[in-house]
Amino acid sequence: MKASSSSSGPSEWVTPLLVRVHAALRGGSGLEDLASLASSAFDHVDGPVPIEELAGSLGVAQVLTVPFDGASGVLLRPDGRRGPLIIVPEAHAERRRRFSIAHEVAHLMLGHLGLARATSEEERQADRLGALLLLPPSRVRSAMADAPPDARRIERLGEAFQVSIDAAARAYAEFHRTPMVAIIARGGVVDRCYGGFGMPTVRLRIGDAVPAGSGASRPAGGRGRFRTCTLRDSSTWFKVPLRRPATFVEQVLRRRPDCSLVVLHEEGAPPLREARTGSGRVPRGQGVHLRAVGCQCPDEVVDRVVAP
Repeated sequence: MKASSSSSGPSEWVTPLLVRVHAALRGGSGLEDLASLASSAFDHVDGPVPIEELAGSLGVAQVLTVPFDGASGVLLRPDGRRGPLIIVPEAHAERRRRFSIAHEVAHLMLGHLGLARATSEEERQADRLGALLLLPPSRVRSAMADAPPDARRIERLGEAFQVSIDAAARAYAEFHRTPMVAIIARGGVVDRCYGGFGMPTVRLRIGDAVPAGSGASRPAGGRGRFRTCTLRDSSTWFKVPLRRPATFVEQVLRRRPDCSLVVLHEEGAPPLREARTGSGRVPRGQGVHLRAVGCQCPDEVVDRVVAP
């Protein structure tokens, strides 16, 4: 959501970690690099990333949960001497609350504090960085341990890191070494589609009906029911013709009667030599521009960090 402030006073609350983050941003680091830098202090944590502690290490004075009508959180700076506040709606469930906090922390890291209203691109960047903060790629890769694709592991990943199934599916498909596609179907239609690197192009778009040939279109047998099969016809999910002969496996995890998680991967496909990075690079120099409109780290402070 938009970030706002009521004063442009001195930034005495700025922490060394936030200075390092903005120095990295100024140097053209990607979102994955920024997330790794910010969360490195919590690499030893066995469990969900302590997002409120992470917020505090970046200068956030307090996270408040209050009753208000809003789809997401708010990042506020009451004055220049006190750190910003993050406010999240009381109605949010715990996993949604964690993401709202991470999203606002990402705005802070990206230099959006002080802007009257974030653009749609800035919101997308904050969504992406927020997800990376909650699901650090190094820990996600370690949790997968090079095991073959398994839709049930996505659900476990969500539990382990206390994130939504959507966020877990995206991280799983992006950072697994086996090329795959993870699809979330809700109400009989494709609601989310993640991954695809090294895979044929999925022929369906968001909002299209789940194909009749998919196991996700069959009657539910109860929550948690898992099916795996070899696709007899690759055109069930993919555009054809394919460039080479291939056999694809479809896994379907029925989470609720109206919600299924589908994982598609090629049978016997070799692992990628290098995992995808998903760096989400921010345009070079953007951090400098944002500081000029009310961000946290004065240029001379960052200059001391990045000076040779």
